Amino acid sequence: MIEVIKLHTEPVSPILTYGQEEVIIEADGLKIIGGPTGLSIERDDNRGHWPVVHLAKISTSSEGEGFSISMWMNGQAHEIIRAVKEKVVLECAEALAAAIGIQLQEHTGRVVESDEHGLNILDQLRLFPDRWPYKMDDITTFVRFSKVGRIVQFRLPSKPDLKLTIICITSLILSLAAGIPFVQQIGIQSSDWMTVASLFLPFGLVFGAWYFAAVKYSILESRHDVHFDERMIHLGPHLLWFIKLPSRSFLMADFKDLDSTDEGLVFMFGNQRISCKMDELEAEWILTEIVHNLREFAQPAAPEILP
Repeated sequence: MIEVIKLHTEPVSPILTYGQEEVIIEADGLKIIGGPTGLSIERDDNRGHWPVVHLAKISTSSEGEGFSISMWMNGQAHEIIRAVKEKVVLECAEALAAAIGIQLQEHTGRVVESDEHGLNILDQLRLFPDRWPYKMDDITTFVRFSKVGRIVQFRLPSKPDLKLTIICITSLILSLAAGIPFVQQIGIQSSDWMTVASLFLPFGLVFGAWYFAAVKYSILESRHDVHFDERMIHLGPHLLWFIKLPSRSFLMADFKDLDSTDEGLVFMFGNQRISCKMDELEAEWILTEIVHNLREFAQPAAPEILP
């Protein structure tokens, strides 16, 4: 039984490595191996193995300290490791589920069936079209889609985090006020460029810091411009609704998933997730609209007719 092996009860920093058919997760003397035959756990001199026929799924949880991974048997969850970082837990859990060939269920709401591992979103739409929602109403729409040749374009009504937005705007106002003493020291001269520079210098520094943070950490993103064809997909966010940020481009082959959560839409490219905050019901409807437009590219190519 799994209780025989003493597992970590506190969050650790696991290391994930990939073998030919297996994946290995190691952390502080604990070794978890997942492969086609099942899941093995080693700790000190103890070792346990659970065949794939006894495993129902791999799941993650955000309850308690850190984030955890559990394996499910007979309708019960057995926690096998707990880690500090959510990104690491999600990557390890998906690697385990894919190597074993069982369902993955994330605390984010994302579910990957056992036969969907390794498939991008176009593959899933082609092989399992009924697992994705169909657009039933051709009149009601939350976003305006347009087509230029084979390229589909639209803008998401995504919005930045409210608390960060308030902090950002407040800091910009205060930085603008902070420039007034510099102007008073130099002297107010409308023709003097140093007056204007002194007034806006603190503002420019603070704005530059927020812009850098938005680009590096994907904060304060809103109004994502999206366009895609059968080969590429591009997402161009805005900083505080109006200021364009650098666009991010991905191969459609790396577009693994699109999920609707209680916080909005989540695009997944490889192991990278891009969140677009919006209302939950709005996100569900827009997901259906995006899938409706993706189905065109998921159709199998027509066979060539030889003369």
